[in-house]
Amino acid sequence: MLLTQPDVLHLVQQAAGRWADQLIDFGPRNTLLYFKERQTTTLDLAEAAPGAVADLLQGQKVRLRTLFPDQDRHSTACNTARGLRRKLVELEEEQGIQAGWVTRGLLCMVGTYTRGSVPMQPLRAPLILQQLALDSRTATENDFTLELSESPEINPVLLYALERQYGVEADISALGQKLSAMLSEIADPDQQLSSAYELIAEAVAPSGLSLRLEPALVAGVFSFDKLPMVEDLRNSAELLASHPVIGAMAGDRDARQQLRTEQAQGSSSSADRIDPAKEFLVHDADSSQQSAIDAVLSGRHVVIEGPPGTGKSQTIANIIAYMAAMGRSVLFVSEKRAAIEAVMNRLGDVGLDNLVFDLHDRKISKRQVAQRIANVLTQAGAEPPVDTDQLHRRLNSRRAAAKRHPAELHEVRQPWGVSAFQIIEQLLALPTLDVSGYNLRASELRNLDRSRLESAREDLRTFVDRGGLRIWRGESPWAKAAIRTPDDVGKVLVHLDELAAGALQGAQRQIRDLVDRAGLDVPDDLAAWRDLFDLLSEVDRTIASYGEQVFGPDLDDFVYADSTRAIPAAPLRAARDLPPVPTAPRAAADLSGPSQEPIRDVSGPGRRGRPA
Repeated sequence: MLLTQPDVLHLVQQAAGRWADQLIDFGPRNTLLYFKERQTTTLDLAEAAPGAVADLLQGQKVRLRTLFPDQDRHSTACNTARGLRRKLVELEEEQGIQAGWVTRGLLCMVGTYTRGSVPMQPLRAPLILQQLALDSRTATENDFTLELSESPEINPVLLYALERQYGVEADISALGQKLSAMLSEIADPDQQLSSAYELIAEAVAPSGLSLRLEPALVAGVFSFDKLPMVEDLRNSAELLASHPVIGAMAGDRDARQQLRTEQAQGSSSSADRIDPAKEFLVHDADSSQQSAIDAVLSGRHVVIEGPPGTGKSQTIANIIAYMAAMGRSVLFVSEKRAAIEAVMNRLGDVGLDNLVFDLHDRKISKRQVAQRIANVLTQAGAEPPVDTDQLHRRLNSRRAAAKRHPAELHEVRQPWGVSAFQIIEQLLALPTLDVSGYNLRASELRNLDRSRLESAREDLRTFVDRGGLRIWRGESPWAKAAIRTPDDVGKVLVHLDELAAGALQGAQRQIRDLVDRAGLDVPDDLAAWRDLFDLLSEVDRTIASYGEQVFGPDLDDFVYADSTRAIPAAPLRAARDLPPVPTAPRAAADLSGPSQEPIRDVSGPGRRGRPA
C-alpha cells in the first residue's frame, strides 16, 4: 500500500473530485441527462414494426426498411439516419469515440427539486443503453442496417449525476453493481427496463427525489467516453497523491518546490555530442525538437507546446521509437483520434507501426489482440541484425564538418584581413544591379592583399572622377576609339595636327560644294552633319552596288518597287552628277580601326560642328 501524508492525500482527493466534475457536462446540452429529440440525429423506433424491434434488441442486424415498411415513414427515417450516421462518423474520425447508442426508457423527475436553495434542472435521462452500429446499405444511402451490442448497460452518467449533482445519499457504487447483475440475469427487455427503474427509484426515495419512467426506444448520439477517467480520478487518490506532479497540481507546495529543483536522471547532451550508436531517431529533428526529446529521455517532467505544423507528431514518434529501443513502454493518449493516427502514420512511414497497440479500437476481440501480439513477436524474432557501422562513420564525418562550418565561416582570412561571413554580409548589402559578374581566379585573389585592394579602390575612384564612366558607357565621342597606349595618343595628335593644318578646311569646302549641288541644306549642328554623312554613304553604296543607272529617269518607279526607305527623289537624281564623296575626313577615321565609326567631333567644346 502506498503511504502518503494525510494532508497531501486530502488535497489530491479534493482536486480529483473537481477534475472529475469538470469531465462531466452537467449542463442542458448533455443528452445523457437532459434528453431532447433532434430532427436530424434522433431516430424514434417506438413505432417501428414490433417483430423487427424484437430482432434488433436480441442483437440481430435489421434493415431500416424492415423497421419501417411504409414508404413515407421509411423515407423520413432514412433522412434522419443519414444525419445521424454523418454525426457518428464525424465524432469517430475527429475524436475516436463511438457515440451511437439506442436508449430504452427515459428516467424523468417529478415536480421540482432543490439542493439547498439552488433549484435543479429536471432530469430526462436515458436509462438503459445499447451500442448501435449504423451502416448504409447502398452508396445513395436509401436504406440502412442497424445492429445493437449484446450487452445492455445502465446510463453511467445518470448514476454519477444522482450522487454528485443531486446529492443522493445512497451508495451509488453498490446500486450500479445491483443494476449490472440484474441486466445479466434478466433477458426480457421489458423486464430489464421495469426492474432498473424500480431499483433506482427505491434508492433515491430517501433523498426526496421522485422519478417516473417514460417509455421510449430512441437511437441517437450519446457520449460518455470520459467516464472511465472520472472513475480513475475518484478511485485512485492514493496513487495520484504519490506523484509529485499531481500533488503540485492539487496545491502541494512541497511538491511544487521539488519539481523546481528536480535534477535530470540521465545525462543531458546536445545533438552534436550524442553517440550515433545510442541515438534512435527515426525522423529528422531540429534543435528545439532534439531538446524536447533529450528532456524526456533524461526523466524530467515536460510540457511541450507548439502551434500546428511545428513537428509535435514527429517528435512524439521519435520519443516512442527511442523508448522502444531502450526497452521501455509508452502510453500515448490524446483527446482527438486524429492526433493518435498522425503519430501512428509517422511510425508506419518507417516500418515501426507494429510498435503501437491501438487500445481505442472497441471492435477488436480478445482473439485479435492475441493474434497481434503473436505477429509482433514473430516479426521481432525474424528481423536480422542491422549493420550500422558505416552509417555511423558517415554521420560522424558529416557532423564534424557541420561543427567546423561556423568557425571556418568567421575565421579571418589572410592576406585580406576579412572573414567569409563579412564578405557575404557586404555582398548581400549591395543592390542587385551593383553585383558584378566579373570573377577572379585563386591566384589573382592571393595576390590581392589589403594594400593592393586599397590601391585598386583608389584607382577606381580616380577613374570615375575623371569621367571614365562616360567612356565606358559610350557617352563620349572618343568611346570607341582604339586608344590604349601612349603611342596611340601620339598618333591621334599627329592626325589632329594634319587636320588642323589644312586638310580639314579643304574637306569642309568640298563637302559644302557637294551639299549645294545636291540641293541639300547645310547642317548647323553635329547631329545634322552625322545624318548627312549617313545619307551620302548610302548613296555611295547604292552606286557601287547597282551602278549610276539606278538614278536614271526611272528612279521613282525603281524606288517605289524596291526601296524600304523613303529617300527624296530630287536629291537622289542630283547625286548622279556628283563627284565622289571626299575622303579627307578619313584621316581621323583610321584611328578607330576598321570596325569603328569615324571621329567627327573635332570642333572642341563650346563650338558647333559646322564647317568654317
